[in-house]
Amino acid sequence: MENKEALIASIKQFLRDSGYMVAAPAVLRGESGVDHTFDLYAVGPDNFKILMETWVSLEMVDVDKVLSTYVKVLDVGPSKAFLAAIPGATFFAKELAHLYKIHLMEGVSTHEITSKFKEIVLTSSNGSSVLQ
Repeated sequence: MENKEALIASIKQFLRDSGYMVAAPAVLRGESGVDHTFDLYAVGPDNFKILMETWVSLEMVDVDKVLSTYVKVLDVGPSKAFLAAIPGATFFAKELAHLYKIHLMEGVSTHEITSKFKEIVLTSSNGSSVLQ
C-alpha cells in the first residue's frame, strides 16, 4: 500500500518549487471559529490558497470522507480544494466531490496522484496556470 507521507512530501516539494509557502499538516481556523486540520495547506505569491486531504486505505473512499472534507473546506474557503483517494473512490463519492467542486484525485501510487495534482494545478479551467 502507498505511503501517505510520501505523497504529501511529493506534492509539498512541487508546490514549494512553484513558489508556494506550504504547511503539512496544517490547522486552520474557519469562519465558524472551529479549528480544522488538513493534510496540506499552501499559499501562493498571489494569495491563491490550496487545501488537500489524503485518504489511503484498502477500501474505496466513500461519501462520508467527501462530506467531511467539504464541511472543512466550506468553513475555511480555499481557492482550490483537493482530495487524494488511494486506491480510489466510490461512484457517489466522485459525484459528490464534483458537485462540491473538490478536485478528487484517484490512483494507486504516489506518482499517479502527484501527476494528477500537477495537471490540475498547472492548468485551471480557463487554460491558464494557477502558478503564475
